[in-house]
Amino acid sequence: MANFCIECGRKLEPDWNVCPDCGKRVLKDPSNVISPQYPVQTPIQYPPSPIVKQEKAPIEVVSEKSWIFYLIAGVLSLIAIFTPTGVYQYTYFGIVVESWNMWMYGYNQMYIYSEGTLSFWTDMPIPLLLSIITTLIIAIMIIIILIGAIKLRNAEVKSSAILLSCGIILILTAIAYLLVFHIYTLSSSGDSIWSLMSPGFGLIGQFISGILIIIGYAIAKRTPTPY
Repeated sequence: MANFCIECGRKLEPDWNVCPDCGKRVLKDPSNVISPQYPVQTPIQYPPSPIVKQEKAPIEVVSEKSWIFYLIAGVLSLIAIFTPTGVYQYTYFGIVVESWNMWMYGYNQMYIYSEGTLSFWTDMPIPLLLSIITTLIIAIMIIIILIGAIKLRNAEVKSSAILLSCGIILILTAIAYLLVFHIYTLSSSGDSIWSLMSPGFGLIGQFISGILIIIGYAIAKRTPTPY
């Protein structure tokens, strides 16, 4: 497209900057002006930073598995109910002459070499009442512990004071069983039943279960809270 001088009207050549007739500076069409090209700088591409996996502290790993402590405690407690709380055995040259097993819920089984096996429920009212109450309490604790272990495993709840209380109750009921039988037989016969019998797994298992629960709770409470 031809350009003309706006002052005198002369036709101008494309490369003229000034009109040769009137000296008017030539105003060129901006669309025809070529902008100088500058090199485009490409931004520096840095490689992505590697993702560093943060290792968990040993106490955190153990805390996540604390439900195992409660599960083992519940199973041991359940087994303990069906095992003798008191055990007595007398052997002679490797032959069992007499034996006596006493369960927490009042069931007894005696064996005499010359007479065979005799099974019976204790006829002592106070120890029998204590045995029944203790067994019911432990059964309730076992249910709570096992349910708590499952919920901890599924991350539905955190370690709570309720489970800790169950562990303490397991220990206290076992101690109460030992003391009451000791005091009752000592006052009635002048001798403690535990001078004849040894505590069986029915009592020892409750102690171990209670300790496991306390340990699991202590580990969970010591775990640092993430921020």
